[in-house]
Amino acid sequence: MENADKLQEYIQKILNLQNEQREKPIDGQELKRIAIDLGLSDSEIAFINSKQKDYFTRGEGYSRYEDWDSAIEEFQQSIILNPSHVEALYGLANAYKHRYMLKKNKDDLQKAKNYVKQCLQINPSHELSFKLSAELNKGTFSKSNPFSQPTDNQSKLNRMMEEVMSDMRDSSKSIFKTSTANIFGNNTDKRLRRSSRDKKIFGVCGGIAEYLGVDSTWVRLAFIIAVITMGFPFFVYLALAYIMPKHQKY
Repeated sequence: MENADKLQEYIQKILNLQNEQREKPIDGQELKRIAIDLGLSDSEIAFINSKQKDYFTRGEGYSRYEDWDSAIEEFQQSIILNPSHVEALYGLANAYKHRYMLKKNKDDLQKAKNYVKQCLQINPSHELSFKLSAELNKGTFSKSNPFSQPTDNQSKLNRMMEEVMSDMRDSSKSIFKTSTANIFGNNTDKRLRRSSRDKKIFGVCGGIAEYLGVDSTWVRLAFIIAVITMGFPFFVYLALAYIMPKHQKY
């Protein structure tokens, strides 16, 4: 910023306005009016917004690792530059709540209530603030931290889901590879035919199941998985329905 005095004056005007309004939060229009009154340029306003974002980002980081004293300091600096920033106000309320849980300082509890109240004045539909407000008023505090990284259990669940999907893809490939080898291999004992008793559409999957000696449900499931995961085209099914003769005797 070209003139550091302007930044200091900007902050001082915000603090004075906060003291005057007390319960009423400062909105974006009032911040814009202050900037115009001080004659701030676009680059100076951009600098202020950048600083505010830096403070908020550091507040998030400290909260993620439960360094509540540092988080409070950063969030406080953030809302000095933008008193109507809901996420920074919520982060400050959350940090005060967790510090109260550790140190049992009633002043921290009151500050948490005040900041979460400001959140809801600015954004009446901020769900996290409603949840936090209920905790603070009931005195039933949750140790959950909305700024924390995904838990180990969540990471494990994600890995398990990836492994299951991988296994499904491998299984479907294996089934179709085995089926193709058997269908086009030198098998003189029996012929591949469409089933007339085990069919949903043309009896292709039922015929393949009878030929391989497996449950037709697994063949149909493998076909569906192949369509979803490998883009197995449906016209191949129609081609098999046309090529495979229909079994007549049972």
